[in-house]
Amino acid sequence: MNEKFEKILIYAGTTEGRTLAEKLAERGIKSDVSVATEYGNQVMEESEFIHVLQGRLDLEQMMRLYEKNNYDLIIDATHPFAQIVSENIKDSVEKYNKTAKNHIMLYRLARNVSGSIIDDSADSSPDKNRTSIYEYENSAECAKALVNTKGNILLTTGSKELGVFCHYEELKKRLVVRVLPGMESLSLCYENGLEGRQIIAMQGPFTREMNTGIIHQYNIKNIVTKESGKTGGVDEKIAAAEQTGTRIFMIKKPSKKIYDTEYSLEEILKLILPKSIINVVLAGIGTGDKCGITENVKNAIANADLIFGAKRMIESAYGFISNNAKVYQYYLAKDIIPVINENAGRDIKAVVLFSGDTGFFSGAKNLRKQMEKLPGVNVSMIPGISSVQALAARTGESWEDAVIISTHGIEREIWMPKLRFHALHSKKIIFITSGGEDIMQIAELVSDIPDIKMDIGYQLSYDDEKMISLRPQELTGSTVFKPGLYVGMIRNEKAVPRKLAPSFRDDDFIREKVPMTKEEIRHLSICKLKLVENSVVFDIGCGTGSISIEAAAMSPDIKVYAIETNPDAVNLTKQNCKKQNLANVKVIENLAPSGFDNLPVPTNVFIGGSKGNLREIIQSLADKKSGMRIVINAVSLETIAEVSDIADDFNISDFEAVCINVGKAKKIGGYHLMQANNPVYIFSFDLQAE
Repeated sequence: MNEKFEKILIYAGTTEGRTLAEKLAERGIKSDVSVATEYGNQVMEESEFIHVLQGRLDLEQMMRLYEKNNYDLIIDATHPFAQIVSENIKDSVEKYNKTAKNHIMLYRLARNVSGSIIDDSADSSPDKNRTSIYEYENSAECAKALVNTKGNILLTTGSKELGVFCHYEELKKRLVVRVLPGMESLSLCYENGLEGRQIIAMQGPFTREMNTGIIHQYNIKNIVTKESGKTGGVDEKIAAAEQTGTRIFMIKKPSKKIYDTEYSLEEILKLILPKSIINVVLAGIGTGDKCGITENVKNAIANADLIFGAKRMIESAYGFISNNAKVYQYYLAKDIIPVINENAGRDIKAVVLFSGDTGFFSGAKNLRKQMEKLPGVNVSMIPGISSVQALAARTGESWEDAVIISTHGIEREIWMPKLRFHALHSKKIIFITSGGEDIMQIAELVSDIPDIKMDIGYQLSYDDEKMISLRPQELTGSTVFKPGLYVGMIRNEKAVPRKLAPSFRDDDFIREKVPMTKEEIRHLSICKLKLVENSVVFDIGCGTGSISIEAAAMSPDIKVYAIETNPDAVNLTKQNCKKQNLANVKVIENLAPSGFDNLPVPTNVFIGGSKGNLREIIQSLADKKSGMRIVINAVSLETIAEVSDIADDFNISDFEAVCINVGKAKKIGGYHLMQANNPVYIFSFDLQAE
């Protein structure tokens, strides 16, 4: 439909009505918003595009308002229980349209009200002491049923029908009413004989925790609510009732149908907003040279009414920009989107310029997500030539088989372990940098790896373009790279194939006198941890760090926190990490669970030593309310018994206990004799999120 509406009136008695007015204002569309009370005026903030009208209107007053302001669209966004108001709105528009010169369109914005959850097998007697939901056609039926119950009642249906519940003197004494903090609501409370201790004047939304707190504070046994859907907070009330064993008394949505057709907020916006579309093209301009810009991008720039981009992008596009185009040196969504909104309702074309390719380490992805949320905006993308493609062409190498890593705008502790790992295990790496300083750091990082070769591209496609081929050892601390754009390639023809399973031998670790998880136990424990890419691992009681190192060596994207209280063990773990060239292990000297709050939430936890704090450690992990995989090694009967109790006391699944007896052959004289190690119990389970 998408007619152009000049004067819009919204009867706003719901959150959806306020949201609609705000959405229209964002698009520069003005509306009058009618609210019944002073409180409604307070929560509906006026602006250049929103004018608030306060006061209850009867049918005749509504018609006089239409005649005065010549509205061409009225939206009924009142509460689903305010049927008399909706009937008046509908009748007033129909009556006005019969005699008025201008015709008013009327839409009903409806709240999505989901059905109640009812146990059909439950005893219908409302004083049965259990969590149940009882439905009633109206407030009078609900109040009558409540008379036969016991315990305090939380009334969350508003102030308008307080008289129905206060009619019963015995019922009134048990009421705790939650109403809006407006003078009208409070006056109705006192007029119906309620005392201050019975009144909670607050504006929602109310979380489950808030509802639960009120239930406990006022010793509530029964909650009265309307079937007003998710927006009305019904889900949170039911959740609190289920948690506390409180009964729900639900007043059903009126069955009488006033409007033949009702629309959601999204549907209303589609009906109202202009048909005109702003076409936004996110365009990659390549490496920077004008000759490298594709014809598709040149045409998009030439036909654009609005051009956005960083200064360097705009300069590359000069010569293709129309004289009539407006140019903005903006590249962030927070700057671009307001300009797009200012042009709502116009058929215009906009181009946002990005360096390189829009699908390759580009901000285009995030901008597109935000742009697609804007009504009346159509977003498309045009790729460009990336610096990786240009580097591959200059070196004569392919790039589809290369590991690609960006250091641009990324913290060193993130990209350095990854680059080091792939330099050891991949034959080809292409890296994108923030500048020459990154080149020096990369060279230093891989300088101890034999046969490494580096190709560095400087200012590719520009007049001062330069290619450099060298070995990282050739760069010294005195080497200085000029400011500019750098991209590079590392080649290692003798790359060591990546290990896909735990494989360190005990002899690979510096041990001294610190206990260490033995090889076979360590390998099986790592398998039980079920690590994946991007796992966050706690190694609690890390000892020599053997578990930490096995886990970290699986992938540079795995982050390991080795936690140990013994200073000698802390030092050994650091030495072993350095020996194995692993930078994705952070060693923390602490007694678990102390300090957990300062660390990321783990996905996998290995506990090799707890210093008697095993239950406290599990409790601290459970408090994070995030599912995680846990493996515990135990050798003492006390620890075995404690793990058994933990399995009963915490919310866990996939529990498994394995006892491992390892015997290793040792040559004595002319014979190989088996020597047994102490048996080790490996417990593994998933700690569930609660």
